[in-house]
Amino acid sequence: MKKTKTSKNLKKGKLTKDELKLYALEDKEINMILEYQEKLPVLQGENQNWINARTIHNELGVGRDFTTWIKQQIEDLDLEEDEEYNIKWIKGSDTFKGDASNSNRMVALGYNKEYFMIIEIAKEISMVAGAKGGRTGKELKEKSKIARKYFIYIEKAFKNRYEWNLDRENTLIKCKTLKGALIKYKKEVIKTIPQYMHNNQFIAEFCLLNEVIIGMSAKEYRKRKGFAKHFPIRNSFSEKELELVHILEQYDSDLIEIQNEFNYEDRRKFLTKKLESLI
Repeated sequence: MKKTKTSKNLKKGKLTKDELKLYALEDKEINMILEYQEKLPVLQGENQNWINARTIHNELGVGRDFTTWIKQQIEDLDLEEDEEYNIKWIKGSDTFKGDASNSNRMVALGYNKEYFMIIEIAKEISMVAGAKGGRTGKELKEKSKIARKYFIYIEKAFKNRYEWNLDRENTLIKCKTLKGALIKYKKEVIKTIPQYMHNNQFIAEFCLLNEVIIGMSAKEYRKRKGFAKHFPIRNSFSEKELELVHILEQYDSDLIEIQNEFNYEDRRKFLTKKLESLI
């Protein structure tokens, strides 16, 4: 099976404070996401992960007995078993698919009956749990309100992540033309790149493009911006700057492939002139 290429500059997995700051979210949004992403394990929708309903029950502080409560949710939302929820018997690391005919036997063996639901149903239950009126407790209403805000914030964060990754994918992974030119003319190109970069001519070329865009060395740029020593430069680029990088990558590949311009510093001059014509 062919592995999908990735990059450490593309965002994935658990959201962090540093990542969320990149998306211009408000402090209250960032703090809520960081606090509740552990308690209400919301993941990207495309993963279709299953969540133990007991987690939602406990976090929302529902006063009713769990079994009674979850059965009511299933009935109220008319959920379909195996499609939107399922039942499993769990004891330590052992898990068995639910079967109403052997409930007494499973309990006798020390297994707990757990209800699992897909992420979208967990979100729906969390958001409406405190809005059903009647004897719903004040705490449940408040936590349900928090859950609604949390889901809004985290979906906003994931939308920003998707756009962030999409903006950078072309310049981080899909620059096949430039990479192809560098591989084809490796012997000619490597002669003029900085000696300390001979082990990775791709990085040398990406540094060249970055420096043309920012108008200074990466070291000086990080210092001026207050970035850490190894902070990825392109993580600070705007959409316009990323667009320019994409254009310059294609132009750089043409310099090498078509015009046979192999000198590193000469390409810097041509790329700079090209950039000036674009802005």
